[in-house]
Amino acid sequence: MLSRSASTSWLARPGRVARDPQGFTLIETLVAMVTGIVVTAALFAILEVSLHQSARAADVVQASQLGRASMTRMVDELRSSCLASEFVPIQASSSNTELFFRNSYSEKAVPTSASEHKLVWNEATGALTDFTYPSNGGSWPSFTYSSAASPTTGTLIGERISAQGTIVVKKTETIPTPIFRYYKYATKAGNAAEDTNLPVGTLTWIELSSKETLGSTRAAEVAAVLISIRAGATDGLYTGKNGGSDGGLADFSNQVTLAFAAPNPEAKIEDGPCQ
Repeated sequence: MLSRSASTSWLARPGRVARDPQGFTLIETLVAMVTGIVVTAALFAILEVSLHQSARAADVVQASQLGRASMTRMVDELRSSCLASEFVPIQASSSNTELFFRNSYSEKAVPTSASEHKLVWNEATGALTDFTYPSNGGSWPSFTYSSAASPTTGTLIGERISAQGTIVVKKTETIPTPIFRYYKYATKAGNAAEDTNLPVGTLTWIELSSKETLGSTRAAEVAAVLISIRAGATDGLYTGKNGGSDGGLADFSNQVTLAFAAPNPEAKIEDGPCQ
């Protein structure tokens, strides 16, 4: 049993009373909460970055696969467009966004049929469509072609296809980089005495404005076609700074020369397509 003096002495020491209860003080609790919030926020930030990078990588892979498939189809069709020597495969209605040409696939030396193709890029929707018009008469190499495409709605060969930036044509007009660019042979071989030395066989770009078509004269000169596309992922997992799926993009460019052999090194290059 404690004496009165001992009890009074024990109660007179408030510091010991504050240390006896179990638990944390308010300040300690607040510090722990703030620390936990900071750590949790950091973890969520790391997780968000990882998810964005994973989504972007997935979109790039998908865009590369889809863009490669679209490009391969167009290039393969163009490489089969020289039906005969001096044949003109590129048609007059071709423009920066539409490519008209004729081709044929056959195991025989002389094809018995052919097709006319119209590749159309829709800038508003990003769709790249192949309209095929089969031959319905005539004979090699002067076939006649159906006026109706088969299938009538065409074949979608690319989605979320866009131009690779912009360029200036005719020195004044800024347009989306053409999906289809056309080249002809230089009219003469270069030499060291000229200010603009052109090597033999140099291809010269045929500039077209936004609404301009080749026309029959220039179409007959086209010796090469350069196809340039920017493919995007169709699922759009990645959301970039612009609020859209602008991270999963892949650029493709391929030039198809319409020739059986390199042009002859004459003083004046007179070779045309499919020679």
